[in-house]
Amino acid sequence: MEQTHKPYPIVFVTGVGQTWTSLKGDHTHRWNLFARDKEIIFGALTAAQRMQLLRAVPQMTRALLTGKPADQTALREAVTTLLRFCYVDDDGRLPDCTDVHIYGARSFDELGRVDFYTGEETHDSSRTLLDRLLRDVPCRDFLDSFGAENMYCFNYSPFTDLYAAADALHETLRAITHKRGQDKVVLVPMSMGAAVTLAYLDAYYTEDGAAEENYIDSIVSVVGAWDGSEGFADLLLGDVCAQWNDVIYKELLPKQKLPKPLLHLLTRNPARTNALLRQLLYALLDGILMRSSAFLALVPHARWDEMFPYLFAEARFRQNSRLHTVRRDTNRFLRAQENLRRRMRDIHDTCGVRFSFVGGTGLKPGEESSDFDFMRYFRCADRTDTDGVLQITSSMPFDMDAPESYVHAFAVYDRQMHEIGGNAQAMRLIFALAAGEAVDTSGTLRAYIAPDEA
Repeated sequence: MEQTHKPYPIVFVTGVGQTWTSLKGDHTHRWNLFARDKEIIFGALTAAQRMQLLRAVPQMTRALLTGKPADQTALREAVTTLLRFCYVDDDGRLPDCTDVHIYGARSFDELGRVDFYTGEETHDSSRTLLDRLLRDVPCRDFLDSFGAENMYCFNYSPFTDLYAAADALHETLRAITHKRGQDKVVLVPMSMGAAVTLAYLDAYYTEDGAAEENYIDSIVSVVGAWDGSEGFADLLLGDVCAQWNDVIYKELLPKQKLPKPLLHLLTRNPARTNALLRQLLYALLDGILMRSSAFLALVPHARWDEMFPYLFAEARFRQNSRLHTVRRDTNRFLRAQENLRRRMRDIHDTCGVRFSFVGGTGLKPGEESSDFDFMRYFRCADRTDTDGVLQITSSMPFDMDAPESYVHAFAVYDRQMHEIGGNAQAMRLIFALAAGEAVDTSGTLRAYIAPDEA
């Protein structure tokens, strides 16, 4: 691709699992959402933490044998211990032992010289922050044509407050534009990055669209979660599909390398196992997820009437002092979701920001997606048209038959997975839109280019 891009740099906004975290001083143990390395999960437990895990074992065993509910406090403490590297304290901070790799206002060119493990300068490209970044933002083929010095990435820990991430995005854009002596960037939110971008638009643009500091020339959304995921909502509720028992207990569990007594215990009475799984889900919500409002941005707006009483039940407030902050941010974001189309239109009209959207359709939740295949087992699987993760109405937040005035361009690829990096045509389109070039949408299921750019 000939280097004809506008002088504006491109700034990607990452999704839910696209930020690497590691132990401080030990970057060989790293994770991008939940730590799964048994060596650090079980190897650095205090005596008190080991006792918390041990207390949960007889509770779960009794629940499977008798059907009597396990003690919820014991389950919450066990889940919090196992996922302690994702636990946000009352001040919104992750544990001091974690090191979240934030890219900040460094260009891809600069990140290509920073050692992932030491933070020092390196000439080994396989060890750099850029190498890790390109595993999540698959644009290696465009580094030369677009210019690595013109590409940036805003990332964040998903275990954070949504509007804190929006504030950090604002400061990053300010730093990038000041550093380059330019006043604008092209923002490219991906997946959950669209929810962070929506919070940013809500926080830094007025009700009629004006902004005191407008750093955005245009927004090119890539499989953006503007209105959450039906699969995520079903997961939070434990709302499984009708085939759940047959799939889980007759197909999946027997294939796992579990001790025979444990396998028998789990499969002998699916109703009891299901009840325990729901208790564990409640413990995960109460102990980890409900301490970070960013996760709740993945609930579709239309599902909140159903989910609010459950997620913000009074019993949770007695166990989770951060829930007041989370509920405040969630209420604020709900209003932003409700006013999304009007806000985009007003920002377009008053600030000249153009919105483009690229996404996929034609897949059931979890279909052809190894990272999100669990969504196949939830109620939405039989009734939702998605890219494997997001329903089409989330990644395309407008009427595709009559695009809103703020929509500069959109393209929807048939049977396109949420992990869009493998679609070379879609990636070319994304960069063409970011560069303000003529675009080719042949081969898409449905496409639209604003008349002045056709």
